Amino acid sequence: MNETIQQLRDRIQSAESPLARATAINNLVNELRKSNHFDEAIALLDESIQLAESMEGEGEEGAAAFESIARSLSLRSIALRHHADYSHALTAALEALRRYEKLGNIEQQGHLHNSIGNTLAHLGRTEDSLHSYFHALELMETIESQQGIQMSLGNIGTLFAALDEFDRALEYFERALSIAVKHERTEDSASHLCNIGNVYRKLEDYTKASEYYLRALKIFQEAGNTYNATALMGNLGTVYFYSGEYD
Repeated sequence: MNETIQQLRDRIQSAESPLARATAINNLVNELRKSNHFDEAIALLDESIQLAESMEGEGEEGAAAFESIARSLSLRSIALRHHADYSHALTAALEALRRYEKLGNIEQQGHLHNSIGNTLAHLGRTEDSLHSYFHALELMETIESQQGIQMSLGNIGTLFAALDEFDRALEYFERALSIAVKHERTEDSASHLCNIGNVYRKLEDYTKASEYYLRALKIFQEAGNTYNATALMGNLGTVYFYSGEYD
């Protein structure tokens, strides 16, 4: 078992208050999310929400519980979307957004608008999804969150690619890549490189597609990200097959 994961599980067991346990659960689920491990996430987050609800009220502790529930709902939305429960994912995200708006947390509002955009895209609500992504971009630009900006740009590019608007997709992916490279966010850079490769694969420019995929693969392998590296090798196999380089 991953050492970080085990440490986070230990903190849940050693938590001395309901709010501390709720926080520890949220931290664990957030870490599991990084490797797309959502099997136990919903049950854990339900517990976290119940624990925090028991502490809601006046004072600092009540405010902390209110924010803890917002975080749990945001994570719950991601987990539900992973399980293709898009309707409930949207409900959880909207409630989390309402709480973060009340808290005045612009960065988390931006993350929620990106998450909502992802869910709306799965529901086929393309126009609403694009609006949500652009709203996220506006919020992230307001607070100059470079990570949030490049994430929003990447989401916009992904939606344009799905609509076969490839020139616009490349425009947004390249903008996102430029920011990620500038701020040395290597795995984000790899994700954008992969997205650009996907566009060129759709355009049947297999030489460029493999070039971008290989650049991304090198980054993922050096980072020890076997999950993304393995998925990307599947994309490379497809490109080599269609380009006749599978020998």
